[in-house]
Amino acid sequence: MDLTNTSFLLLGMVALGPLSGYDIKQMADGSTRHFWQISYGQIYPELKALEKAGMVKAAEAARGSRQRTLHQLTDTGAEALTDWISDSKVAPVELRDEMLLKLFFSDTVGRDVL
Repeated sequence: MDLTNTSFLLLGMVALGPLSGYDIKQMADGSTRHFWQISYGQIYPELKALEKAGMVKAAEAARGSRQRTLHQLTDTGAEALTDWISDSKVAPVELRDEMLLKLFFSDTVGRDVL
């Protein structure tokens, strides 16, 4: 399985303890969303792929009357996370800012527009 940064975000979250997809989203919204956003549409399919690859283990757990699935890091997942964190190569930063794009091209318009 080719792991993406989203994969590693999920592995990192479940390394903190067993979590449901909902728990991961709530934690990400209060922490990593400031530099790496993630949606439910990314979380659940990726958790299934990580489970299939043996990197997380899913277990049913009840919370009151609601059933939920908690995901836990496996040794294989922990090894992949450790390898990723210890990889010292620097990936290029992607920054998208519409205002900076407008500023970049601002010389093409008149002063009255600026």
